Amino acid sequence: MRLQSLRIPSPLIDIGRVFLFAALVLLVATPVIAQRDATIAGRVLDTDGNPIANAVITVHSPTTGTTRTLQTDKGGDYRARGFSIGVYVVRAEAEGFATQERELKLNFGMNMVDVTLGPAVAQPKVDFDTLNTLYRSGVAAFQAEDWTTAKDSMIGLLDGMGELTNEEATVMRKSAYEVLGRAYQEQGDFEAAIGAYDKLLAIDAQSLPAALGAAQTHQRANEFDKALPYARKVVELAPDGADMQAYAGALLLQGNEVDEAVAALERAIELQPEFPEARKTLGYAYLRTQEYDRALELLKSYLEQDPDAPDKADVQGMIEALEAQLQQ
Repeated sequence: MRLQSLRIPSPLIDIGRVFLFAALVLLVATPVIAQRDATIAGRVLDTDGNPIANAVITVHSPTTGTTRTLQTDKGGDYRARGFSIGVYVVRAEAEGFATQERELKLNFGMNMVDVTLGPAVAQPKVDFDTLNTLYRSGVAAFQAEDWTTAKDSMIGLLDGMGELTNEEATVMRKSAYEVLGRAYQEQGDFEAAIGAYDKLLAIDAQSLPAALGAAQTHQRANEFDKALPYARKVVELAPDGADMQAYAGALLLQGNEVDEAVAALERAIELQPEFPEARKTLGYAYLRTQEYDRALELLKSYLEQDPDAPDKADVQGMIEALEAQLQQ
């Protein structure tokens, strides 16, 4: 006898299909949902490979300004989810260890960030009262143009700070080198002055006083070739300073860098149309390029802006010579 095939009524089949479809949706959808954010995890160790418990992990988003703080467990592990993807700054710090900071991009899913912290570098003991006294004394002497006192005070300040690296020490160190550069320059010790200005530029590559001071020092020593890099630095750091552009342009012209000199001097006049000295120097620059019409125009405008100029007779003679040459 043949057994008839078992037939499930159609409503039960439909219900079974619905449950099967729902289960498939859950299986497929769950990983997608889990990957819509980023998870950060890792371990914090010391240089011997031992875990550091209670280390603080700060995760900061420069884009949104939000910050989350995590803490490692006894095994040095940490973990947190719910971050948006993007660039974050992660800082790890623990008592007795040097803080470490890095920038990284968090992607969907798991992001492992392990950190090794070295021992903290002990800051030397410093007599801050003495340092502040030396600093104030050096600045006051600088303003009074007492170069010997200014120099001695700032040398004492630098010696007293040693390897101190906090923000206040950096500010003091920069001021000390600026004052020393000027003091050495005024006392005629050009080599020491350049050394001080170079140390200031090593700390702060955007220091206009250092670039300007070094350029002036080399100029006073008649070392125009050595002054040129600093003159270019002045042009770069003071794009909106008419006086700085004019000074650097004149120095570049003395160093036979005519095209660069013309550009700087033109910029000075653009910034400050009533600038007779810049007009005269630019006029002489155009004499070098044999653009006599432009040179004549500038020299005339120089005397118009400064009719009592001390070199009026010389400039007037040059104007007459140019006019005679152009009429030929």
